[in-house]
Amino acid sequence: MADILLINPPGIKFVGDYTLPLGLLQSAVYITDKYDIKVLDLRVKSDWKSALLEELSKGPHFVGISTMTGPNLIRALEISKIVKDSSKALVVWGGIHASLLPGDTLKNPLVDIVVQGEGEVTFMELADAIINKKPLKGILGVWYKENGEIKSNPERPPVDLNKLPRVPYDILEDIEKYIWTGKDGVRGITYMSSRGCPQLCTFCYIASFYKSRWKQLNAQRVLDDLEYLINKFKVGYVYINDDNFFVNLLRVKDIAQGILDRKLDLKWGVLGAHAATTVRMTDDLVKLLDKSRLDSILTGAESGSPRILQLVKKNITTQTLIDANKKFIGTGIVPTYSFISGYPTETNEDLKMTVSLMFRLWKDNKNIVPGNIKPFIPYPGTPLYDMAVQYGFEAPKSIEEWAGVTWDNYIKIKIPWLTDSEKKLRVNLYYATVFMNPDYNFVQNKLFNIASTLMSPLIKYRVRNLNFHFPIELASARAVHHNLLV
Repeated sequence: MADILLINPPGIKFVGDYTLPLGLLQSAVYITDKYDIKVLDLRVKSDWKSALLEELSKGPHFVGISTMTGPNLIRALEISKIVKDSSKALVVWGGIHASLLPGDTLKNPLVDIVVQGEGEVTFMELADAIINKKPLKGILGVWYKENGEIKSNPERPPVDLNKLPRVPYDILEDIEKYIWTGKDGVRGITYMSSRGCPQLCTFCYIASFYKSRWKQLNAQRVLDDLEYLINKFKVGYVYINDDNFFVNLLRVKDIAQGILDRKLDLKWGVLGAHAATTVRMTDDLVKLLDKSRLDSILTGAESGSPRILQLVKKNITTQTLIDANKKFIGTGIVPTYSFISGYPTETNEDLKMTVSLMFRLWKDNKNIVPGNIKPFIPYPGTPLYDMAVQYGFEAPKSIEEWAGVTWDNYIKIKIPWLTDSEKKLRVNLYYATVFMNPDYNFVQNKLFNIASTLMSPLIKYRVRNLNFHFPIELASARAVHHNLLV
């Protein structure tokens, strides 16, 4: 039997989603030798309810569930109810949503305990307390119920990443489910080398979750981890899933040079890049990154409107983005950009500037993937959420209501500064911008690539002109992009 059952709920499963459940794996780093841990990633289970019931029948002491705001919560609640109905295990929620709204989360009768923030040390102490029937009072980072009353302990100080043991990949049931094969036949896997971000973007939960702090694994540790992944799992590609990888350019240089010095047979890509940092890269550093076979970086551009960039405290200008984009011309490094539309006070002119900037970046550097333009969603714990409330956004009052805060439900979300037609435009714009990118990095799917290539010219026209009259092709695009709640 497993003493502890860790669960990643099923939710909206995007095609090509091979992300490792790193949050769950990290939470177990200090207890794998002490307790029997079972990680149940229900995203990769065809019959997840049967898999869950089978594990519950073995009598775990408690079940830890990772949560994110949006559809993930629907399944998290459903899983919690099954746990309550089918076992005596306590239900522990962690992750982004529970951490940002711990008190509100505990109001739900299906949730017994919340782990707030980073969970490595907290989870170890919590496991000891639950399994040995000790009090929860005093365990930093834990919220709990006592005789029906919600209790909270102080937050836990940030952990030193370099003191943490390596991620316990071996407790996964089947690591092969998280390894993909790219177009070049190379096996790839995800990895994290840092946490947080020093920026103050008002729309982003990371600023609240990590208190605008950034911390890093040192270059030596990163290189050791990359070498381990290559040898252990026979991969030739690592996608570094950091919030903001390029904060410390000296570390970046050491990692790139280390890849070359160690002769690692590796290509690599990076999720998080901020244009204020990449624009400061020297030509020599760009050449070094290219030589080390960095092939992709994703930058949050957010808006083409100078006014909106100031509103969201992005700490860049449109010229910053233009200049940073040009740095990678003539290299094998492919920049991808992400934008957001529908901010409070955003006008049609602001939106047109965003579309114009997207195509300007594409014109300047033919090698980019222009990315997508997502509809703005007010997430709890962010300054822009408070502003949204001031503009009439009706904040969800329960976990169930937060589960409906998603792009697929965007028309129904009460966003008073947008009409229904404006919300519909932004949903169409999101799917259109995804599908005009046949080489979109996050989608490893032949059907997507074929459909995207065929529809790209029409969709580019729609995006340029914000013309979504009779968008018949977008219905199929949306269906291909993901399978709804699995």
